[in-house]
Amino acid sequence: MKVAILCITLLACCQCYGQGHIGYKHISTSTLKDERENEYGTGNMQIISGNYTFPLSEKRNQTGQLSLWSINLSGTYALLSNNGQASKLNPKDIFNGSLNLSYLCPLSGRWSLVASIGGGVYAPSYELSFKSILANGGVLFIYRFSDTFSGGIGAGVSNSYGVPMAMPMIYLSWRKTGRWGFEIDMASGLYMAVSMRLGKKIAMELAALEVDGMSAIVDVEGKSKIYSCAMLSSTLYVSFQVAKEVCLYGGFGGNWARMIKFTDRSLKGFVDSFKEEHDSREYCPALRVSAGVRYGF
Repeated sequence: MKVAILCITLLACCQCYGQGHIGYKHISTSTLKDERENEYGTGNMQIISGNYTFPLSEKRNQTGQLSLWSINLSGTYALLSNNGQASKLNPKDIFNGSLNLSYLCPLSGRWSLVASIGGGVYAPSYELSFKSILANGGVLFIYRFSDTFSGGIGAGVSNSYGVPMAMPMIYLSWRKTGRWGFEIDMASGLYMAVSMRLGKKIAMELAALEVDGMSAIVDVEGKSKIYSCAMLSSTLYVSFQVAKEVCLYGGFGGNWARMIKFTDRSLKGFVDSFKEEHDSREYCPALRVSAGVRYGF
């Protein structure tokens, strides 16, 4: 969570607009352990997600650079099925939903600015309350090194830990398209993939490394805490273009790690969140299956 949600919103604004996605992921059952190999039961996870970026106004300058106001709407629902002690260490489900207003404008021939402000709800469906509403805002300065490579730096503000806190953000995107494609994205996490087109309508993509996750504000013995779930996976995707801007895809791979952690909503909790040993446990590797539809990509 933190500024990761904001990074995703800014990334969507600076790379695309008028695009949407609906997807489903299933992570099979595996054992939950701590760093000492103590077992805490088993569990699996199912995730349904969707997002869309609505362009509000578009304008290009004399050199063709785009200025854009847009709204990004996203939602993710995860159902967690656990057995044994793992059922007490995880919520039964998680809902993450956000609405952000973003602005993109050129600053020079290679520099551009992306700013965003908004908020969302991050909690189990049965614990939705005012505490579940988090606000965020931020700005990125992006430099285009070439037509395929861009990088940037900025800062984001979020009240995930109770009080507004500013954190640095780094943006990196390298994409090459054609029959063979390569992609590296670093915003909220890390995405590294290589793709190959098999024809006009069919393509394969190997996401060699993907980092994603979810967070929720939960109540533990009357104290507000942040539950975070971070996942590291590899997936082989096959996609089929069914229309000019509509693509169906399916994927199969491995979820190499699914780490869960609880931290306090305080300054101390923020510091502790960077300590691997702080109340952290990890699920063993599991199978990962996904499917979905993309529009406008």
